[in-house]
Amino acid sequence: MVTTARRGLILCAVALGTAACHSSVTIGPSTTSSPAAPTSISKADLERNIGGQIKAQHPDQPVDLSCPAGLPMRNGASEQCVLTSGADQYPVTLTVTGVGTDAGGSVDWQIGHKVPAT
Repeated sequence: MVTTARRGLILCAVALGTAACHSSVTIGPSTTSSPAAPTSISKADLERNIGGQIKAQHPDQPVDLSCPAGLPMRNGASEQCVLTSGADQYPVTLTVTGVGTDAGGSVDWQIGHKVPAT
């Protein structure tokens, strides 16, 4: 099960694209007293949870996050998704961190600069 949690400083401007934004989604602790930690996070969970965090930070903006696949819960696993907000698109880099720690793994995400229109 994926739970959302904000960690660290969130660097977001009021409007998408004026500054890079980042945060993380916590996957859960990996202790012997808790159920087994997931070995991967699905594409649907990534899009729903991270898209939800982005929407919460930008409630007045349309948000649609599209990822190519799920991610293995392995430190350093990474992929690039695409955030669409109206006619604008932004790259969103996802990176898995913290797997094997008491705090559990997380998927850190960062929104890049607006992709120029072609």
